Amino acid sequence: MQIRPLTTPLFFVLLCLLALPSFSIAASKPLSSGHVPEIVKQKKAALIGRVAGTNELHLALALPLRDAAGLTNLLRDIYNPASPQFHHYLTPPEFAARFGATSADYATVLNFAKTNGLKITATHPNRLLVEVTGKVSDVERAFHLRLNSFRHPRESRNFFAPDAAPTVDAALPLFQVSGLDDFSPPQPNLKVNPASLNGIFSPQGGSGPTNFFYGIASFMGNDFRQAYAPGTTLTGAGQSVALVQFDGFYAEDITNYASGIGLTNTPFTIVPVNGGVGSPGGGNVEVALDIEMVLAMAPGISNIFVYEAPNPSPWVTMLSQIANDNFAKQVGCSWGGGGPDAAAEQIFLQMAAQGQSFYNATGDSAAFTGLIPFPSESPNITQVGGTTLTTDSSGDYVSETVWNQGGGLGSSGGISPSVALPAWQLGLDMTTNHGSTTLRNIPDVALTADNVYIIYNNGTPAFASGTSVAAPLWAAFTALVNEQSAQLAQPPVGFLNPSLYALGRGTNYAASFHDITTGNNTNAASPNNFYAVPGFDLATGWGTPGGTNLINALTTPDNLHLLPPTVFSANGLLGGPFTQNNWSLVLSNSGAASLDWSLGNLPAWLSISAVAGTLAANGSTNLTLQLSGAENLPLGHYLAGLLVTNLNQSRVQVATVRLIVGQSIVENGGFETGDFTAWTLAGNTVISNYVFNAVTPENIFPGVVHSGNYGAFLGEGGFLATLTQDLPTISNQLYQLSFWLNNPGSGSGQQFIARWDGTNVLNLPSPPVIAWTNFQFLVTAPGTNTQLRFLARNDPNYFGFDDVAVTPVPPVVFSGANVSGGDLRLAWNSLAGLKYEIQITTNLSPVNWQSLATLTAMTNVSSYANTNILNTASQQFYRLVLLP
Repeated sequence: MQIRPLTTPLFFVLLCLLALPSFSIAASKPLSSGHVPEIVKQKKAALIGRVAGTNELHLALALPLRDAAGLTNLLRDIYNPASPQFHHYLTPPEFAARFGATSADYATVLNFAKTNGLKITATHPNRLLVEVTGKVSDVERAFHLRLNSFRHPRESRNFFAPDAAPTVDAALPLFQVSGLDDFSPPQPNLKVNPASLNGIFSPQGGSGPTNFFYGIASFMGNDFRQAYAPGTTLTGAGQSVALVQFDGFYAEDITNYASGIGLTNTPFTIVPVNGGVGSPGGGNVEVALDIEMVLAMAPGISNIFVYEAPNPSPWVTMLSQIANDNFAKQVGCSWGGGGPDAAAEQIFLQMAAQGQSFYNATGDSAAFTGLIPFPSESPNITQVGGTTLTTDSSGDYVSETVWNQGGGLGSSGGISPSVALPAWQLGLDMTTNHGSTTLRNIPDVALTADNVYIIYNNGTPAFASGTSVAAPLWAAFTALVNEQSAQLAQPPVGFLNPSLYALGRGTNYAASFHDITTGNNTNAASPNNFYAVPGFDLATGWGTPGGTNLINALTTPDNLHLLPPTVFSANGLLGGPFTQNNWSLVLSNSGAASLDWSLGNLPAWLSISAVAGTLAANGSTNLTLQLSGAENLPLGHYLAGLLVTNLNQSRVQVATVRLIVGQSIVENGGFETGDFTAWTLAGNTVISNYVFNAVTPENIFPGVVHSGNYGAFLGEGGFLATLTQDLPTISNQLYQLSFWLNNPGSGSGQQFIARWDGTNVLNLPSPPVIAWTNFQFLVTAPGTNTQLRFLARNDPNYFGFDDVAVTPVPPVVFSGANVSGGDLRLAWNSLAGLKYEIQITTNLSPVNWQSLATLTAMTNVSSYANTNILNTASQQFYRLVLLP
């Protein structure tokens, strides 16, 4: 197999931009965005100089999932009660075998590290991560970047960061390098005030020492169980909790706290990550707090695995070890910091596939107004906000409000600026809570985060506040849930968000949760958002646990099942027709008794054969969903979340319907999923360490990505590779096929073909150098399923390929005509970019059509005015023609 060099012009551009001492001639790719802190990109940090080449860094090299689409489908089944795979979790070896990188790819990354002077310090059995250490000079050379030192603009310290995203050979199966900067190390989410061990005990509040800042007793020990799980005999027996920590702790603090709440057993195991932590540092307060909260809520817990990594350390190394160990089915995290972390998100998915519940403290900065620190916007874990709790003299629950101490210190929540709305948040009414109907809303739930007594720092008592209190309490509460699951011979509950939202929408919501309806998390940057409202809100989510009612609900499977467990979809023209007008939704009852059901949240463009009914034991019924009024919708994408309620168990599931009106019907046409999701690739991806066909992230060249963050790199050698997608089409409908293509360098052994329903619409044998060019064709669908296929061979180089679209062309007819002030005004539905001609004749026999005007449509509605028609012939005929 031949080496595939870049063309000479690109080679010299790369040398000029990177000024590297040496460079491989193989095709290169920059890794995913996010490696350079925004403050460095915007030049808002004072440059100090280069980092010394002899300094040593610890890095985590992340490989992509082998089958991301397959994992998405599996998770949908694992958390769908109707699926035979419901709660059938994978073991870590099973996950690695199905979704980890191949052994060959993993070996390639190991070899890359060794040949570039990097020392391998740890490998991970999921084959998604390789840990290395290396001198700065070796790191710079390996990844074609420079590491600089800057003055932090807000903190009294310096930080280091790269000047560009790391660049590697395109063949290398690597997509992220963690540890290239220390701009935003993990920070604990809590506030501490000193306390006195000789405090006065008060009958108000909790049973701990009096918090002199509030004048009431603090909460400790059994207070949390009395408020949130009164009367339960569950203690967490047989369960374990894992805690994410970036510091150490003093064991005697835990012993003293346990003794103070009547416990003699303090089961914890320290698991060192990246060498672990030596002497505890200033963050030991967070570690002690988390352990103490687990003991308080789950006093019979079998073990607390305290994962300790030095700070800073890459998040993904910590998370990957917790997932691969799989020691605990509930995980708590009270730290946050840094930007989005795609490698860590892969591990969150692994945890969900293994049945692990992960709880993250959203933070203590009150309402989010911009970028959200990792991992507080992740859709793959449960986000936990904070409350201020009030109890009576017996310790029983009285009320809660949003925790907000003012001055920007309060329960963090808000709207993610970039993460799409998860399926389980579809259909929520966001009118009063000011949430989003398109983006991820935070938090999901809450727990007390104020006036909590702890012991830390080798004997220092204190009162803690913050969502750091709430996250480990939720992890410990889930240990109670999973203890009951085990007693019922059921698997763990796993990723809880689908279940939490199903319960939150139900009629028994008030019994399952404490609904927080007072308070807010507003701050100076967000004076009007967000306020607690009845139901879901962006300060406390669904609220706090409702005791044994919630435990029982989470351990009782929903007997109402929806089939098929997929998204219903249709597409079509403005005004119709559509590829599908109706669907069958099957409701079934797996229980031994009958159940009542109802369906709501129907959009105006959809009707259903029944909205309520009763299902006999083990019975089922078919519902017909039908488009109704969809022909009146404007252009756009429409998404509806139908709420199907099991009235007996008060559970609400979501059935999703997607409708595309007059828009492209190609799925993942811009490759913005970062892979070939929805496409079928027949061809090589990597041979002898060289990439042939791949999806590549944003590049410094105008040669792989036309728009967005990703584009396709098509470079099969020796034969034509194929990229195929079967499209749901309307029979005999006219479509516009559009895509963008470039060819950075010409040479022998190149060909590109675009094929519609088996017929070539474009064939470029031995093409010349092509700058980014938009190719457009008018094609007709022969039936309801049409194949779109691209074939590419490029022995010496590669084709850049991006932004594929197949858009229905509206009927070429006038939709309106009227006379006003002597002018005849004509209008028609159009497709932007297409060229139309208005023709005219005064006599249809013989036909003698003449061109009146030619114009290119700019929008979905076009018009033309023929002026002063009253002074022309008394008879005129007009027609509309679509030009090639």
